Amino acid sequence: MNLTKEQTEKILELAGMTCEYSELTSNDITKALIKIEDKLECHSDVDNFDSSNAKVLIVDDLELSTYQLSTLLKKIKVNPSIVHTKEEAFGLIKKQKFDFIFVDLFLPDIEDGLEVMKFANDFRNDKGLDYKLVAISGTDDLNLVTDCFNAGVDEFVSKSSRWHEQVLKIVIDKNESYTRKNFIRYDIDDTTATYNVKSLSKVEYVDELFNNISTLLLSGVQNIILNLKDIKSFPNEHSRLFTETYRKCSETGGKFILLSPSTPVKEALADAYLDEVITVVEFAEEAFALLNK
Repeated sequence: MNLTKEQTEKILELAGMTCEYSELTSNDITKALIKIEDKLECHSDVDNFDSSNAKVLIVDDLELSTYQLSTLLKKIKVNPSIVHTKEEAFGLIKKQKFDFIFVDLFLPDIEDGLEVMKFANDFRNDKGLDYKLVAISGTDDLNLVTDCFNAGVDEFVSKSSRWHEQVLKIVIDKNESYTRKNFIRYDIDDTTATYNVKSLSKVEYVDELFNNISTLLLSGVQNIILNLKDIKSFPNEHSRLFTETYRKCSETGGKFILLSPSTPVKEALADAYLDEVITVVEFAEEAFALLNK
């Protein structure tokens, strides 16, 4: 296998090995690949799980990434389709039906990855399909994560040390009735999480979101960012979500920030006299600047 420097360094990173590129030997690469394979073998307890009916598309330009995902998915008897360019992705999405579409953000450019995500989401909506659209990337840039959600993805999998488990769980859970979530959470790090909220029009939606936030804060997270730009309706009586989340974040010594609140949310904040109490920002970089003070 002929590997570029970028691919080689990625292999070492995934294997948890540290070595100067100029000093690498073929034995080092072999050891690294064995370590990666050992990590994938941690899923052997699901080898008998039959997901053979799941149709999966992987859109990624790096052979290493597609190899990893393919190896992982085959353990649950899923043989994924793989494409490496946005043009190939467009063609296959229009031609075949899928249950899951995994798209790498850098394809190799961010614009290409986002274009595939937006196309897949628009095609799904136009044709009344219900496949799950998942972004995968090693980025920790909240702006880019937000861009993926804005393009229509249902989940964002960060290529952290446990990203294989996340992918596996998404596919194994395919038999659960699929409904578009009212919110999607992205854990930025051990202390901060952001929520991309789709709807808060019903009391059960508010309760579900608040219960998730409360559980997360009990686990050690301190900072909560709510992206509310998509909220079209927000009854004033639901303002308790903000007061209670603000209180809980304050008790942990953290911050509670509202990102890009829509007009209904701003009006509800003003009516409850919360607009000068709770921090509101329009852009993700403003939120991060406040957290890093």
